[in-house]
Amino acid sequence: MADAPRKRSAFSKPGDSGSGGSGYSASSNYGSGSDGSLEPGNPMPRREIQDGNVYIPPPADVEGMPEKIKVDLTTPLEFMWVVVAIIALFAAFYFYSEGTYGHYSKHSRTHYPPQPHMLAYVHYAIFAACLSFLSWVFTDNYYILNTRQRKIFYHFKFFGIVNITEYLSTEQIFAIGVTGMKKHSKHRTWWEYKIVVVDNHGRLTDFSNSSRDDSMYELNSRARGMAAVIGCQFADCPTESNLRVQIENGMAQYVYFDHSVPLLQSFFGSQRGPDDVHPLVAFGAIAGTLLVIFAIAYMSSR
Repeated sequence: MADAPRKRSAFSKPGDSGSGGSGYSASSNYGSGSDGSLEPGNPMPRREIQDGNVYIPPPADVEGMPEKIKVDLTTPLEFMWVVVAIIALFAAFYFYSEGTYGHYSKHSRTHYPPQPHMLAYVHYAIFAACLSFLSWVFTDNYYILNTRQRKIFYHFKFFGIVNITEYLSTEQIFAIGVTGMKKHSKHRTWWEYKIVVVDNHGRLTDFSNSSRDDSMYELNSRARGMAAVIGCQFADCPTESNLRVQIENGMAQYVYFDHSVPLLQSFFGSQRGPDDVHPLVAFGAIAGTLLVIFAIAYMSSR
């Protein structure tokens, strides 16, 4: 497939043509840039590299950059609030429908009359939906890339509670790159891409939201700039590929790309913010909410 035109990002210098790995290598020497771009200073130490798309970019001249760069994305906690609000709205509709119209069973071909007492639960479900929506509005979680300290911080905010903690230091970051994920629908298949940070233990942290195919070059350019700031390896994602990590004795040895779809790794293996909610916890909370709603509905119908 022919390469699409590559877009510039805030991390690209004016003459940068994209995120390709040609022209840079882990063992190359570069002089110090003076134009505020991501041009080089001193050569970076070589780490084990097994893939031609993985290399160490020249160090960035951070003097012309902001000290703190906000990396905003939808965290699992923020996503959970949205899902709970939607479930609560569906529950409110269910209680209203059962209390006003009843329902028809296709299995027994019987119409069950309305149960007016279930209308009393409608306002509880609406309250839960409003509370979840407000929680989503007043939750603001994101990462901060500190270009001077070359560290990643995690910003947690829930209503008036604000906490900023160090998440990963330079020594803990193994690589930054872009990974692809194959998606399916009833009629078509496509790929989505996102930026990830790989720590020394091989755990992946999402560092952007997932985007469709045409965003791959822009994400590669942004990830390359981040790797240049941190001083770590950069994994330049090719078309329709996902990033894998070779781990030995609990430590990352190297990163590489292939065309498989590691669903279990992406679901269970991703490292998240210290105050974030793991998908399993979010799933349990949502499943528990559904069970409570249907238990109330069942007991009320008896």
